[in-house]
Amino acid sequence: MIWVGVIWLTAVLRTRALFVNNFHADEALFGSWARHIAVWRDPLLLTQAVDKPPLLFYLQALFYPFQGPVEWAARLPNYVASIVLVPLVGVVVWKLFRRLETAVFAAILVALSPMHIQFSASAFTDPLLTTFLFTSIGWQMLSLNWLEKDRGSGNGDRSLAPRPLVPSPRLCGFFFGLAVLTKHQAWLFLPLIVATGLLFRWQRDAWWSWLKGFVPLLFVGWVWEFARNGRLTLVSAQLDNVGGIQLVELSEMSGRLIEWGKLGQYVVNYWFIGVLIVGYLALIRKEKQNPSLRSLRLHGENKWFLLLASFIIGYSALHLLLDIPVWDRYFLPLVPLTAVLLAFIYQQVLTHPAWKPKYNILLVALSGVLFLPSAIGGMNGRFPIGARPFADSGASVVAEALADEPYGTVLYDHWYSWHWRYHLFDKKVHLNWFPDEDELLIDLDGFYDETAPRYLALPTDARRIPVETVLVNAGYSLEQMPIDGESDIILYLVRREKDEG
Repeated sequence: MIWVGVIWLTAVLRTRALFVNNFHADEALFGSWARHIAVWRDPLLLTQAVDKPPLLFYLQALFYPFQGPVEWAARLPNYVASIVLVPLVGVVVWKLFRRLETAVFAAILVALSPMHIQFSASAFTDPLLTTFLFTSIGWQMLSLNWLEKDRGSGNGDRSLAPRPLVPSPRLCGFFFGLAVLTKHQAWLFLPLIVATGLLFRWQRDAWWSWLKGFVPLLFVGWVWEFARNGRLTLVSAQLDNVGGIQLVELSEMSGRLIEWGKLGQYVVNYWFIGVLIVGYLALIRKEKQNPSLRSLRLHGENKWFLLLASFIIGYSALHLLLDIPVWDRYFLPLVPLTAVLLAFIYQQVLTHPAWKPKYNILLVALSGVLFLPSAIGGMNGRFPIGARPFADSGASVVAEALADEPYGTVLYDHWYSWHWRYHLFDKKVHLNWFPDEDELLIDLDGFYDETAPRYLALPTDARRIPVETVLVNAGYSLEQMPIDGESDIILYLVRREKDEG
C-alpha cells in the first residue's frame, strides 16, 4: 500500500502539466520532428536539421495517431517514464539497504523534486534519458551486494561478495544503449558505469555481457544516422549548436557558479540536505565522544558513497568549467542519483546507535515541510525550469488565428519559428524566417503580392521597434490582428500603403 501511495502521489503531481503547459521552443521542435515521422512525411527526418539521437521522436510519433496533433501526445513518453522512475529508485535503494523507510525516503525525494516534476510531462529528451540512465546504473548497483566478509570478526570490516542471483550485465548495457539513443549526454555517465563495474569487481564475462546489450543499440543508431546522409554527423552538429567545447573565461566563473547554484536548488532542497548532513555529523561527533556508540558502517558502501558523490561533484564541475549554456535540463539526470546519495546518509542516521527512533516522525515531518511546497510549485509550473504554462509566449493562440488562412499566405518571423513549425505543421501558411529587418524589407519588396496575405509576428517588447520602424519608413503599414487569448506576440497584417483603399 505504501508504494501505491507513492506512485499515486507521483502521478498527481505530474498529470496536471500534461494539459496545462505550453511548448518551450525545443519541445515544439522535437514535436514537429515526431509529427514528420507520424504522418510518414519524412520518416528518416532527411529534411530536418537533426542534432540528437532519434529514440524519443519515434516514441512520440507512436502516440500522435491515437491522440491527434495535440501537445500532450508528445509528452506521454516522458510522462510514463517519469512515473516509472520513482518506484524504480525505491526498489534500487531497498535492494541496497534492505530498509523500507530508506527506500520510501529516496522515492519521495524524486517524487517531490520540482525539477523532475516540471520536466516529467514535457517533450524534452531529458526525462526519458534520466529514466534509461538510472535503470542502467541502478541495475548495475544490484549486480553485487554488500555482504559481511567475516561475521564473527566483530571489527566491522565488510567487503563485496557475490549475491546468489546476479542480474545480467547485458540489461545494464541495453538500457545504457537506450539512453545513448535518446541523447548524447548519456556518454557523460559512462565513467560512472565503468567505475561502478570496477568497484563491484566485474570480471571479463560481465563486461562482455554488458557490451552485448549495448553494442547492438549503438549499431542501430549508427545505421539510422548513416541512412540519412551517408555520414555520422549528429555529435558534430550538437557541438556546433552549443558553440563548441572550450573552457570558460575566469571572469565568468562566479556568474556561472551562481546560475548553476540557482538551478541546483530545484534538484533537491538545499535546506534539507544541510539538516541531514549536519545531523549525521553530529552523530559521528557523539560517537567519537562515546566509543560504545560506534556504528557498524559498511566498508563497501562507503566506497560506493564516495564514488557516487565524486561523480555528482565532477559532473557539476564539468558543466561549470566548460563554456556551455547554463540549461536546467543538464541537471535532471542528477535527481535520482542525488536521491540515492541522500538515502545513504539517511540510512546511516536511522541505523546509528546514537539515533533515537522517536525522532523518525520528526524527520519525516521536516522533509514534508521543506519539500511539499516546492513540489506543489513545480506541479503548477511556477519555477523557471522545464515545462510550464505560457512557455510559448502565446504562439499557440496566434497559430489558431492563422489556421484557416488560404494557400499563399506567408508568415514572417524571427523569434518563434520552431513554434510555428509545430503549430502550422498541416496548415496552408508558409513560414518565412528573416535574420534581420533589412532582409525582411528586401523580401517584401521583391515578393509582395496583394492577393496573398503577408503576416508578421513580433514580440510585444522593445525588440519589435526596429522592425516596425524600417517597414513603416519604407511605405508599409502594419495592421494588428485580433488574437483570441493571452499572448506576448503581436500579429500584424502587412500592407503597402499604396494598395490600401
